[in-house]
Amino acid sequence: LRKTVKDGNGKIIYSLQNEYEEMNRIDHLNLGVSRFARITDRGNPMGRAEERFSAPGFSNFGVAINGSLHDYYNYYITSGEYAVKKSREYKDGVTRITSYNYNAIGQVSEEILESPEGTWTTRYKYSYDFWQDATANNVQFYMFQQNILAPVLEKSVYKNGTLLNKITNEYKDWGGFKALQYIRQSDYYEPRIKYYSYDCQGNPNQICKDDTQRTYYLWGYKGQRVIA
Repeated sequence: LRKTVKDGNGKIIYSLQNEYEEMNRIDHLNLGVSRFARITDRGNPMGRAEERFSAPGFSNFGVAINGSLHDYYNYYITSGEYAVKKSREYKDGVTRITSYNYNAIGQVSEEILESPEGTWTTRYKYSYDFWQDATANNVQFYMFQQNILAPVLEKSVYKNGTLLNKITNEYKDWGGFKALQYIRQSDYYEPRIKYYSYDCQGNPNQICKDDTQRTYYLWGYKGQRVIA
């Protein structure tokens, strides 16, 4: 929650303080049942107590004790998580405050940095967001349906409300799996990075940046390392 660094004279040279918020809290109602009640009569199990409950007015044990030999009660189990809502950092004599907003499934959707240089806002969109907005294409919809939620598909950066840059990661169905095809930036007409092919294990074989020469990759060790 808090970190402070001081120099030899006790002066603070760095500090970090995080504020957290509770996210996606769900209270699950449960029913608890106590152990079976053991009925005794003067220290002896059952016996005369059984006779008493069968006396006139009490047709059985349940009637005698008003319904049941068990004691029922409700209790809750709470699920959810905590995430950083605001982070205050002091470094080199300057304080910067970063605030975070999240989408409904707990992914960072907006990051706002306030500093003496201005306010920087970075917004992120994932397959869930495109599905939620009903703007998902076939590949984005497939990614959401298959629980491929982590990749950032769109990133927009603003300074004092003015858009500076927008990066779009476009995925393609390569036949059996979905992977990157283009990485586009708003200030470039053509995609900056193009993926031309992948091997059967999903590793890229051919990549080109800024329409220069293609770079070829040869994978070994069962697709774990580049060997050429």
